[in-house]
Amino acid sequence: MIVESLNIPKTVVLRNLEEDLGKRKLCARFVSQSLTPEQREDRVTSCQDIFAMADADNLFFQNYYGR
Repeated sequence: MIVESLNIPKTVVLRNLEEDLGKRKLCARFVSQSLTPEQREDRVTSCQDIFAMADADNLFFQNYYGR
């Protein structure tokens, strides 16, 4: 989008992002993911467990992200 809107080469945009802004490419593209019903249930259960731990400890997220 930057290349098209500014009408400059892609290499210039990439160099500016990497060198000047300190950004880097993490992945080439997004891939859609379809979860099976079992995987969805596991995800819901995991999230509920995290919420329960956070409810039990008011500093849960602060302690977790503070490490």
